[in-house]
Amino acid sequence: MAYLYPSKEQLKDVIRAGNDNQDNLLILNQDASFKLILLDERDDSVTYVARHETFDSGNGYVGTKAADDAQFINKHYVEGLEAWLNYVKRGSIKQLCDGSLLTKKSEEDLIKEINAQ
Repeated sequence: MAYLYPSKEQLKDVIRAGNDNQDNLLILNQDASFKLILLDERDDSVTYVARHETFDSGNGYVGTKAADDAQFINKHYVEGLEAWLNYVKRGSIKQLCDGSLLTKKSEEDLIKEINAQ
C-alpha cells in the first residue's frame, strides 16, 4: 500500500510562486503539502511536520529561477522526505530542516521506506 508523501512538483510550484522581496519560511504540513509563509506571520502554535531555514529576501531562494534549479529543489525535497519519514515512523513534528536531516539515502529509497510504513 502506498503512503501519502510530499510531491516534488508541488514543492516547485510553491517555490515558483514565492516573492523574493520578502523573508519566507518553507513549511511541510501534516497533509504532506509544502507552503511558504512570511517570516512575520510565523505562528509557533501551528503544528507542522518540518520547516526549512529562513529564505531571506533578495537571496533568490524563491521565484522562477529557484524553482528551475534542480539541485536546490532536490536538496529541499530530500530534506522534506526525510522529515516526512520521521513523521510517519515516530510522529516527529516541528523538525528543522537545516541540513542536519540529510542522509545518504536517495529520493527513491526514502519514498520506498515511506511506502513501507
